Amino acid sequence: MFYFSVRRFICDQCGATTKRSQELIRHKRLIHTEERNFVCEICERGFVEQWQLQKHMKIHGNQKDFECTEEGCTKTFRFSANLSQHMKIHKVS
Repeated sequence: MFYFSVRRFICDQCGATTKRSQELIRHKRLIHTEERNFVCEICERGFVEQWQLQKHMKIHGNQKDFECTEEGCTKTFRFSANLSQHMKIHKVS
């Protein structure tokens, strides 16, 4: 028998739904609050959670930890998502 998860917690501001009450609380804090306790010292952009600031800080640096593994390609990227997008060009034939 298959059980489908029911999204029963609904955001009263945008209608987004979540499975758990804690997810709804987090959604509201991330999307609908002005709270920005983590602020970039370089550009003063604010973030709700520390991991968001840490990810943001990569745009100010030169460190590129993600590199293409295709032979002959020397491209590097700051974010894994950018590498994943790039890898699609190697799959086109």
